[in-house]
Amino acid sequence: MKIIGGVGIAGFLAGCSDKATSLMPLGGRKDDGIVLDDEFATPELALKAPAPAPRLLSNQQAKGLQMVKRDYWGAGAPITSRLNPMTRIECVTIHHEGCPKANWNISPSSVAKDLRQIQVSHRQRLNAGDIGYHFIIDREGRIWEGRSLYYQGAHTRGHNKGNVGIMCLGNFDLQSPSQKQLNSLEQLTTTVISHYGIPTSSVYAHSDLVATRCPGRNLKSNLSMMRTELARI
Repeated sequence: MKIIGGVGIAGFLAGCSDKATSLMPLGGRKDDGIVLDDEFATPELALKAPAPAPRLLSNQQAKGLQMVKRDYWGAGAPITSRLNPMTRIECVTIHHEGCPKANWNISPSSVAKDLRQIQVSHRQRLNAGDIGYHFIIDREGRIWEGRSLYYQGAHTRGHNKGNVGIMCLGNFDLQSPSQKQLNSLEQLTTTVISHYGIPTSSVYAHSDLVATRCPGRNLKSNLSMMRTELARI
């Protein structure tokens, strides 16, 4: 798995140059040219806590994924008193941002700002201890690290136990997901369900579990096709 790095966090967040985003490993190890990030392969995605030896992703699982680390988007530290430990991971739920307006942001600095705002909103509106999603995918197909998988998410009311939350930026009642988003969504979902032994039938749209418009009609219409593809893997 490739991890975005190569520029100082202060320079990145200041938006000095969106072109400065280069790909290089930050930790992890190399195996046949692919960076296998130990944290991504275990519940301790971002948390430095005692844990059993990590179960690494295979080369095939890791291939093609790009991960933007929490520090890179300026995430605030989690409020651990508000968080519950993740139980056995058994399902995945797909979301959209669902903001009132369409979100066309593609520059890393703009996306980083969006994620910081979402984190603040979740803490204030939901009294959450962190951003509610475990992964976020932007329109360029970059996968951003959200809440640590060490912790239960705050993305599907009443169904957060053992549930990995993946959110695609945008309002997909007002716009369509980009092809890059859909490609990364399928790749990431494939990686998660393969790694944790999750059946394809346990990959949900938010609206499959809760009365909501999320993930928007233009993303939900793609999920049935994605599930068909996942079932062939």
